[in-house]
Amino acid sequence: MRYEDDYDEYDDYEYVRRKRNASSKSRPVSGGGKNGTRSGSRSAASASRHSSAGAKGSAKSASRSAAASGTKKSPARKSTAYYDYYEEDKLAAVDKKRKSRSEKQKKAKKKRRRLIAVIALEMVLLAVVLVFIWGISKYDMIQKPNWGKSEVPRNTDIAEEVVEQMLTGYTDIMIFGVDGISTLESGAGGDVNILVHIDNATGEVKLVSFYRDLYLNTGGNSFRKLTDIYRSDGPMGAMGALNTNLDLNIEQFVTVNWATVAETINLLDGIDILVPDEMMREINGYITETVETTGIGSTQLAGGGFQHLDGVQTVAFCRIRHINVPGYSIADYGRTERQREVIGLLLQRVKESDLNTIGSIADLMLPATYTNLELADVLGMISRVLTYHIPDEDGTRGYPFNQISPDNSMVISTDTLGDIQALHEYLYGTEDGYTVSESARNIAKKLTNITGY
Repeated sequence: MRYEDDYDEYDDYEYVRRKRNASSKSRPVSGGGKNGTRSGSRSAASASRHSSAGAKGSAKSASRSAAASGTKKSPARKSTAYYDYYEEDKLAAVDKKRKSRSEKQKKAKKKRRRLIAVIALEMVLLAVVLVFIWGISKYDMIQKPNWGKSEVPRNTDIAEEVVEQMLTGYTDIMIFGVDGISTLESGAGGDVNILVHIDNATGEVKLVSFYRDLYLNTGGNSFRKLTDIYRSDGPMGAMGALNTNLDLNIEQFVTVNWATVAETINLLDGIDILVPDEMMREINGYITETVETTGIGSTQLAGGGFQHLDGVQTVAFCRIRHINVPGYSIADYGRTERQREVIGLLLQRVKESDLNTIGSIADLMLPATYTNLELADVLGMISRVLTYHIPDEDGTRGYPFNQISPDNSMVISTDTLGDIQALHEYLYGTEDGYTVSESARNIAKKLTNITGY
């Protein structure tokens, strides 16, 4: 393929090629048969000698005549070697020009790609800056405690490398959902007690529900249910009890009430979920109660099956705990399963939402949120929210793993030390086995003395 700028040079090349071909042509010698060929060859040789001699004489005569007449001698025809050289030279010049143009085009493409990359990077940086500005403007809307993270009780005899892994490799945040409308700090029972465990490197999220009736030590020989600990001591007391009883290092929390959750789900246009027929009576009872306490409108469900739930209906679905439904665990175990299922669906809806919806959710939730998350924590999670995902298999669990409810009130583990080890393996991947601290072992002994387990 020729470039337009090469036409003149290409025409010169064609001219040279035609001239060379014309100069190299020879006339064929005629003759017939074997004898004819030999005689033709001899005749041709003889003719060649005579013509050569005649040509030399003619040339000399012509030269003398030209000198006498004053005319110039016509130039001798150049050899084919000259044309070969000229042809190669012209072709080399054309190739050089083409290569030069190709290199310029490659440089231009590379420059355009670099410019596009720079523009894309600037847009990403601008988006991050805008998100940070937006987060800063919203942060002041949050309700905050008057105590610091370092004040949350925890065991001091946990190995330092284990504590370092907990604090740097992962982010642990307790989510408390209270049944009160106006109070968040304390005074209301914690119906939802879910640990959100985030792998900082991969964005993988695991959810662990601690049953509201989990029996925990609160100091000395005193044991109470987790929901009652939150009611009297707030999030600091609840996190402290989980830390000291289970060798955890939770120091961050977020508390919301059911009204805020219902309104947020409405902003996300609800969820699609299976509601078994056996739940109809209790879910409709909770729908009525939630409408009366929150003032948010809704309707009762006509029947079970896979259906679309609004905010109030979803909250009612998460509160059911007094029935035995096939496919779900009994009592509070089944409720925590449903709560984790709903959280997973909501996380997916948030990731699919546009910025206007996310902004509306923030305007709604933040003033009704009580948390000790710092601004840097909030901005960091906002920037990574699209990487967060809950594994399809084994992404959620309820604790204790081996539970029993001796009096249909409190929940305890039938293997306290084994469950603590399994919890650490599940969260932090301690494949070689976790060594339970002496503090947690002593609490486990006290619990066994009281309950027999």
